[in-house]
Amino acid sequence: MPDSIHRSLLRLAENSRDIIAVVSLPSGYFVYVSPSIEAITGYTREEAMQFPFFLRQVIHPEWQYLNDYIIEEALQGKLDFFGEFPFMHKSGEMHWASMRAWVVTDPAGKPIAMEAIAQDVTERKKAEEGLRKQEELLRKFVENAPVSIAMFDTQMRHLEASQRWLAQYELVGQDLRGRSHYEIIPDIPEKWKRIHRRSLAGSVESAQFDPFERADGSVLWANWETRPWRTADGEIGGIILFCEDVTETVQLQEALHQARQEAESANSAKSDFLASMSHEIRTPMNGILGLTELALMQEPRGKVREYLGLVRQSAYSLLDIINDILDLSKIEAGRVELAHADFNLREMFESLFVAMRIAAERKGLAFTTVIDPDVPPWLRGDEGRLRQIFCNLIGNAIKFTEAGEVLVCVGLNDPLDSSAVIESGKPARINLLASVKDTGIGIPMDMLGRIFEPFDTGARRVQHNGTGLGLSITKRLLDLMNGTITVQSEPGRGSTFTFRVNLEPATDEVAHAPAIQPAQRPSTRPLHVLLAEDNEINRFLAMELFLELGHEVTAVENGKGPWRPYLGDGSTWCSWMCRCP
Repeated sequence: MPDSIHRSLLRLAENSRDIIAVVSLPSGYFVYVSPSIEAITGYTREEAMQFPFFLRQVIHPEWQYLNDYIIEEALQGKLDFFGEFPFMHKSGEMHWASMRAWVVTDPAGKPIAMEAIAQDVTERKKAEEGLRKQEELLRKFVENAPVSIAMFDTQMRHLEASQRWLAQYELVGQDLRGRSHYEIIPDIPEKWKRIHRRSLAGSVESAQFDPFERADGSVLWANWETRPWRTADGEIGGIILFCEDVTETVQLQEALHQARQEAESANSAKSDFLASMSHEIRTPMNGILGLTELALMQEPRGKVREYLGLVRQSAYSLLDIINDILDLSKIEAGRVELAHADFNLREMFESLFVAMRIAAERKGLAFTTVIDPDVPPWLRGDEGRLRQIFCNLIGNAIKFTEAGEVLVCVGLNDPLDSSAVIESGKPARINLLASVKDTGIGIPMDMLGRIFEPFDTGARRVQHNGTGLGLSITKRLLDLMNGTITVQSEPGRGSTFTFRVNLEPATDEVAHAPAIQPAQRPSTRPLHVLLAEDNEINRFLAMELFLELGHEVTAVENGKGPWRPYLGDGSTWCSWMCRCP
């Protein structure tokens, strides 16, 4: 070899960061070792050259078997080694080295030297160990995750899977690592393969409450998501699939839905029953009230009159409760049909306010009404239900007020621009605005939100009787009439209920018709009354009332009874039939 080349190779060795060495065989001493040995092992070149087979001096004690193997192979002329091993730095710290070594023989094949190149790979080994620990942590996390998780490479081979995943697919005890997902589940739908391909291309796919049919035909409901995972250099390394079994949640929701339907059906059946039984329920009460009135008409004295008065008062209270329950049942059963007829609003107010003023004055309350002159006297809608709304609100105001006043105001919500105008120039709708204000006990703030719920009277029920249905009925009637109601209240300072309801203007003929003249007092001459009533108590009650008025009565059970012979005797007849054919 020319000297120039020899010198060039020597310069390369002298300046290399790796250890370049030549070991004489069989002595084991360095013939040459580069200066970098000191930077890597802590020993100077001179120190290192004092040791035969220097590797024996530095290799980790637990790895001495590797040193013995290398020496034996070298002495036999067979050495061709590449590997990594730990060694001890002169400072006592453990480092890692990567070494390539081979044997040199003479022409006769006798080993005469061993050449080697070694480098310090401690930092790489630390990085690898850190990565290994992270992978182990990830593996344990995935394995013990409370949901189904599986990690795949780009070929859809299993890398990791949680115990939930294994249990979900009945794969517990199997080692899935390296196995194709499509091999493990050969009948996987094409839909899922497309999802996997999109995720491997970078897409995140997910679904909520997605049904899957199991092999046994049962359905698994799941929330799932697939997303790509990336390597350290940012490349997609595969996908992670998350799957949460929500079958129990779906079954619970279905059970709750079924229970709700059954409850609603039962409630509807109850409402239908009460609505259809309204006549049968009210009839006995009417009998009690009527007979009580008849007994009082006989002018009893002393305790008997007092007892009958209490019976009448209790019966009317019970009738109010029955009426509330039946009204609510009719509304819930959808059996309330709103009337659509012209009515005189002013006359309705006059008759209503007279009764309410009497009730208020009995308690020493001032009763004030303010009717805006812009409110039309005639309107079109359901007079009875509108009266019921006013009765409920004003009645409550009087009931829950011990001192002060009850103020009722009625006007238009927006008299200048409240509705569209039809061709005749009249507004298409009349937006009526009414409020009932009292100075009563008020309603606690925490109860205002449920004051319109059935059977709720707020804190007021502690001091006053009642079903708590009046406001609920009022709210539902206004809902049926496309109206609204609100309440403002402060405990100890009273309440104000405000409602709005849309009504139609009355027809021109009715609105401009002359006032109806009071009817003349009917004749008081005795009549012969034909009474057909299928309820025995009501029939008896009606007979007694007519007899008290001086009339003759012929009573039969129904319209098919033997009453026709009585019509030919020349008397004046008045027929009374109640729910009879």
